Amino acid sequence: SGPLTGAHIHTAARGNDGPVRFNLSDVFVKNANYDLAMGTIYLLDAQIKEDLRNNLMYVNVHTDKYPNGEARGQIERNSPCADAPALPSGIASSLREDFAAYPNPSSGKLFIQLGDAAQANYRLIDAMGKTLGSGTIQNGTSLSLEGLNNGIYFLRVDMDGEVQTLKIQKQ
Repeated sequence: SGPLTGAHIHTAARGNDGPVRFNLSDVFVKNANYDLAMGTIYLLDAQIKEDLRNNLMYVNVHTDKYPNGEARGQIERNSPCADAPALPSGIASSLREDFAAYPNPSSGKLFIQLGDAAQANYRLIDAMGKTLGSGTIQNGTSLSLEGLNNGIYFLRVDMDGEVQTLKIQKQ
């Protein structure tokens, strides 16, 4: 309903309120039309691990209109959501050692290293899975990120039938 004001992971069973265990507010990347959370939480505390195993944690997202929380979702093991793809449709997650795009983060141009491949087909995809650009790139050439909003994007490259995807950040 409006700008994100905070996000947290709480500890409590479904339908109950509980204390904040992790503050997620600082891991959101602001984009023009949406907010995207990216990061890693290391579970070092034995009690937190136990709570997570027992489905006793939930995410709560706060906005100006709903300061106590607009969206809430229980974190559950063996949920049907666990079978959903982690990335937008058609995006692979492994990378060849000879594939690189730099600098990352980038403010303008992204230089592409394809390794042994002379050229490759590419798609630039936003965090919602929408293709923003596509075509053929040559080894050692660059892609312009100018005109894109600051945020997270995915560069999907098909090199000789092998699809590689790299998360990139535009600053």
